[in-house]
Amino acid sequence: LMVIGNVVLMVLSTVDELYNQNQTAFFACELVTVSIFGVEYLLRLYVCVEDETFGRYGPFRGRLRWMVT
Repeated sequence: LMVIGNVVLMVLSTVDELYNQNQTAFFACELVTVSIFGVEYLLRLYVCVEDETFGRYGPFRGRLRWMVT
């Protein structure tokens, strides 16, 4: 749902009149969603070595391998 909401926000932000009236709201929503996606990515990166596929390489190399997949 958040991905769909973010796409809708990005599409709506291309409407100049709408964007100019609500710049702060668009910026705040973008900041919140990008922050949530960033935290999710970092959490996935942290726990990826629990999976045998990446854990067998050790913490650093396993995470590096996960990042490039």
